[in-house]
Amino acid sequence: MLQNDTARATSYVTQVLQDEAEQIRLLNWSALQNLARSATFTASETIQFPEVQPDKFVFKREITVPNGESGLLQIRLSAEWTGIKDDTHQLAMVFNYAENGMHDYYYGLRP
Repeated sequence: MLQNDTARATSYVTQVLQDEAEQIRLLNWSALQNLARSATFTASETIQFPEVQPDKFVFKREITVPNGESGLLQIRLSAEWTGIKDDTHQLAMVFNYAENGMHDYYYGLRP
């Protein structure tokens, strides 16, 4: 049961973090600049895991400038939850977004 609970929760968290990453990648540079540098977020309503209790999970977004690089932001999405044996689990995803980079080029063309 412990392994099933951990696998189910990890799958849920992975989908939530990936969904949030894709939402961020759809933003242009100026919209990304307007996001709070540190925030919590919730899972999209489209992600359905009937066996999972969403209130057990805490999702966070942190945006930083790596090594003082202008025109580059590092986005860290993380999750923390408690398993069925009251053990704490964590999972994180980190990616960069560059001004005039691929995502800003494709998605920045929109008004």
